[in-house]
Amino acid sequence: MNYDVTAEIAALPFICVLFVFLLVRYRNRTKQDKYFQRMVLFVLLTDALDVLLVILTDNGIGSSGFIIMLNTIDHISSLCSSFVFVQYIYAYVDYKADSPARKIMNIVNQVLLVFALIMFLQNFITGNILWYDDSGKYYEGPLFVFLSYILQGYYLIYGASVVIIYHKSFRRPQLVSLLAGVAVIILFSVFQLTLFKGYLMAYLGATLSVFIIFLSHETPDYYVLEKAMEELKKSREEEQQAKLNAIAADEAKTQFLSQMSHEIRTPINAIMGYNDIIMEDADDEAVREYARKARLASRRLLDFFEGIFNYIDLEDSEEKLRSITEDDNTIPGTEEESSDKLSLPMAGADELRILVVDDTEMNVDLLIRMLGDMGFSADSAPNGKKAVELVRNGKYDLIFMDHMMPVMDGIEAMKIIRDEHLCDNTPVIMLTANTVKEREKNIFGQALRSIFPNPSHSAP
Repeated sequence: MNYDVTAEIAALPFICVLFVFLLVRYRNRTKQDKYFQRMVLFVLLTDALDVLLVILTDNGIGSSGFIIMLNTIDHISSLCSSFVFVQYIYAYVDYKADSPARKIMNIVNQVLLVFALIMFLQNFITGNILWYDDSGKYYEGPLFVFLSYILQGYYLIYGASVVIIYHKSFRRPQLVSLLAGVAVIILFSVFQLTLFKGYLMAYLGATLSVFIIFLSHETPDYYVLEKAMEELKKSREEEQQAKLNAIAADEAKTQFLSQMSHEIRTPINAIMGYNDIIMEDADDEAVREYARKARLASRRLLDFFEGIFNYIDLEDSEEKLRSITEDDNTIPGTEEESSDKLSLPMAGADELRILVVDDTEMNVDLLIRMLGDMGFSADSAPNGKKAVELVRNGKYDLIFMDHMMPVMDGIEAMKIIRDEHLCDNTPVIMLTANTVKEREKNIFGQALRSIFPNPSHSAP
């Protein structure tokens, strides 16, 4: 039977131009590019072989063996174009969405392709798919319809089904163009098998299909947009990482400066406290004058460091303290609050049990000296852990708690005391070098004055 190949001859230059364009312009930049170029290549090869076979058979050129070989390659190429179409669809689907069923079907598709290739190769021996006799007459075997039409139709329909099932993986233009491409090639194939049996037009339909896909989302504008989106995504990721790095650096800086503030102010406060004691107890006016000058120098030094550290953000520490004290106004956050929120009955004051918690030995000694001048004695602990152990073993009427200490800091110790309901009604004064203000006097002396407004011995 002679075929009219006018339609496929007309399609040939267009598919050639498209393939060369893809080969020069895109160079397999993505997995989608790779499969699309392969699909175009198989369509081009099949279209060209269709035209060549008709020319050779119509003019009696070539032996039957040569014609069978070209025909076999033609049908293999046609089948591969349909299989690659499925792989092209898969390239757009998020592999995180893989399901066992999809994996099984992908294996089935590959097995079917391998089976078809084996069948086409054994055709050279058995001729059970297609063959030519010595007169050049063409015959189709029992496997021809299955391998050339049914299997290819299966791949196309399966690919369309994947598009529909995973439609969220595609933009709307992609979705429409892929389904339209499948519809066009199936429609042209049906026309060739039914209404126009003497015309080869199936690969005119295949050419139209790849152009529909190409024009809808494989155009240069699409790639420019895709590249811009990728760069934008990368830029956002870099910006987010930069923000995270900045936050981490800021937290590290804050932690470091807060620690520096504590370590610098603590000894200065102790110096000022001891000078207050000297000014209070010394009988020699010259000694008291030396103490006043030393205290003034300490005050200036403290003011200098106050200017350096005044921007340190203590919001985290204050938030922790608020969370601990929100159910009890008896645990103040600063020395200033203690003057409004703390008071103790003076009845039986000499029997008060007082606990001083501080990792700095000078601070402990200074506060105990002050309490001694007022007629009180006190226990001491070098860290929050030891303080909790002491509170568990006995009730205290007043607790002075340093903020920053090794082993366990004051915040954590206060939380344990609150959670375990130890000394529920006991005032706890939080001592921190980070909250010294210019208007404040010595940290310990001011706290004591707020609690004992009329002590038997005046506090420094």
